[in-house]
Amino acid sequence: MTEDNVSRNIFTQMMNYELKYTKMEYIRIIVLNILWMLLAVPTFAYNFEVDGLYYNIISDNEVEVTNRNNEQGSYSGELNIPTNVTSNGKNYVVTKIGNFAFYNCSGLTGSLTIPNSVTTIGEAAFSGCSGLTSVTIDNSVKEIGSASFTLTNLAYGTTYYVCAYVVSAAGIQYSDPVSFTTVNDWPGGDDNVTPGI
Repeated sequence: MTEDNVSRNIFTQMMNYELKYTKMEYIRIIVLNILWMLLAVPTFAYNFEVDGLYYNIISDNEVEVTNRNNEQGSYSGELNIPTNVTSNGKNYVVTKIGNFAFYNCSGLTGSLTIPNSVTTIGEAAFSGCSGLTSVTIDNSVKEIGSASFTLTNLAYGTTYYVCAYVVSAAGIQYSDPVSFTTVNDWPGGDDNVTPGI
């Protein structure tokens, strides 16, 4: 065999190897794309729904209220958070209102009482719920996340005082008041000042 023929033979083998490698790589890409498409099927950000509220199971017998598929503003109307819910024959205690559960649900209206089974209100849980006229939080709540509520429709140049309180066997205990004064330099010059608390 001449040196030229050996070179051609090696070149032909290399081309066949590269071709096989390309076919295998192509098959691998197709399989990975199929898996990716199967994983991209819409998943739900909640475990179940009862009476228009969405819940995540957080332990064997506890759930948190959440939103529908991470949608902002997915709730409207009067809001009634129950103490217990049942799904597939199993009873759960509602112990938490999840992060962003009612975020930007400006269509929520009326008064809301957080049930005494709830111990945690997550971050920004009610932020942007400008239609709620009042929220009553039972003394069972031990943790309130940052920016859980917003104050809306505040007048410019007015000083407001906010005070938290706890009702316990020892009586009512108040926090030190926090004050703030609204000014007309909110970003965008909006007439509706909404600082978070």
